[in-house]
Amino acid sequence: MLPRLEFFLIGDNFLGNGGGDDLRFLCSLKNASNLREMIIAINNFGGVLPDCISNFSTTLRTLALEQNKIFGSIPPGLGNLITLESLSARDNRLSGHIPLEIENLSKLQYLDLSGNNFSGNIPPSLGNLKLLSKLFLGGNNLSGVIPSSLAECRNLWVLSLSSNNLRGSLPPELIGLSFSPIYIDLSANQFTGVLPMK
Repeated sequence: MLPRLEFFLIGDNFLGNGGGDDLRFLCSLKNASNLREMIIAINNFGGVLPDCISNFSTTLRTLALEQNKIFGSIPPGLGNLITLESLSARDNRLSGHIPLEIENLSKLQYLDLSGNNFSGNIPPSLGNLKLLSKLFLGGNNLSGVIPSSLAECRNLWVLSLSSNNLRGSLPPELIGLSFSPIYIDLSANQFTGVLPMK
């Protein structure tokens, strides 16, 4: 079905009714083997992300889900989308932990999960995303410390972790070095200690 489809762009509409079955249509796209971009952002889609997204095209570069009413957790199968370069799910009602399988998305450059209800720690394995340039995790319920492994993201120039429950000291591996992000927002957390100086 839809073998020639490369771009599926239905963002900025009034689609969906906020109900639990709103995203079932995504499973009809799992055989769109040439799909490169899927943008369903800025609609009224509710429901949970179906497991079938793990079977999306291995050519998928962009997945934009932001500004809907999607709830539940992110399926671990998302880690199968190894060609993803941009993933945005901000301003939804997603919860649970950030899946460890995101570390498999080695081509990811943009990750925005802000404005949800994610809890738990920031996965240290995000440091494996060597091409990541923008990371937005603000406005969640994340706890624990900032993993020093994020310093391995040498291309990172935007880091936003504001409005969480993060604590501890700021890792010197990430702050104050020549490859540090240009934009860092750590406001509205529970950090302590002194600012690292290098």
